[in-house]
Amino acid sequence: MAVDMWFVAARLDTVIAGDSDSSTNASILFNRRFGPNKSLNLGYRYFVDDYDNLPAYAWDITQDGPIVGFTWVF
Repeated sequence: MAVDMWFVAARLDTVIAGDSDSSTNASILFNRRFGPNKSLNLGYRYFVDDYDNLPAYAWDITQDGPIVGFTWVF
């Protein structure tokens, strides 16, 4: 059975808790398989986290950029 060498994976999840707390994670990966159990992952990730538990703690960040990874399934 032949294995497709290229495939695309996308992910989007959003969490909303309370009035102003939220978190969003979005990513897209282009994968190149090497045999049945190994692949190289190249992609992009966007992450936003807004957490307010005033006056004790506040956390508001935005991160985005390239992703490089390797997957080995055993």
